[in-house]
Formats: sequence, structure tokens, C-alpha cells
Amino acid sequence: MRCGIYTRARTEEGLPTECAALINQYERCSSYVSARADDMWRVTATYYDGSYGAADKHRPALQRMLADLGKGQLDVILVASFDRLWRSSRDMCDFLSQLTQADVGFVSVNQAVDTTTAAGRLTMNALWQFSASFLYDNEERSHE
Repeated sequence: MRCGIYTRARTEEGLPTECAALINQYERCSSYVSARADDMWRVTATYYDGSYGAADKHRPALQRMLADLGKGQLDVILVASFDRLWRSSRDMCDFLSQLTQADVGFVSVNQAVDTTTAAGRLTMNALWQFSASFLYDNEERSHE
């Protein structure tokens, strides 16, 4: 399995703290991949976005990862935590939809979600439905 690891950090403390956060995220994800080495998992791409907020959809490494996804160069994308990708439920749902269409797995190490397994897909579907419900509730409230 060709694995891409995505990391993102933006802190008020500046570059040294951001670098430490990026390294920590990478190490957690690469440890997960190493534990799956028997299943032929290997890191083939890394994507580092330092000094970018989660709401910024134009993060350079994120755009590179999405391009690689579109080219069929990845089988699994790993993040340390959901919020490294998005803070918006809508953006996360859109991203997960892209992964599903591309038949690419998703792992969030901190949340123990791995969509390459049946249990992980079930967990992700439950989280996805919860997020979608939250979005619809917010939309309904905004129209009241």
C-alpha cells in the first residue's frame, strides 16, 4: 500500500514549535505504517504544511496531496488527527467523498480510524453521518 502522510501545524510560538509539531505528527503516522509493514504498507509521499491554518484550502502540500490522489499515486492517506486536515465538517465530508471515489483509504491515528478495515469503515461512516447531521441542523437553524 502506497501511503501518504499529511502533517499541518500553525502555532503562535512560531517556526521551531511548528517544526516540532510536524515532526511529532509524522512520527506517529510513520509508526502506524511500520506496524502494518507485513501488509506491504510503505510511506511513498510526505506532505508538510507549516504555518497554515486548517481553513486555508490553498495549502501547498494539501494541493500536492490532492493532485497525487487524482493521479492514482496513493492507496492510503494518514494524518495524526482529523483537525490536521480540516476543522470544518463540510470540508472533511467533501474530502472523504473524494477518497471514497478514488478508492483510497484514510487513517487518523489519534482517533483510531482506519478505513482499510471493516471496523474502520464502520466508524468513519458513523462519524461522517454525525457530521452530515450536524451540518444539516446548522443549515436549518440558519433559515429560522
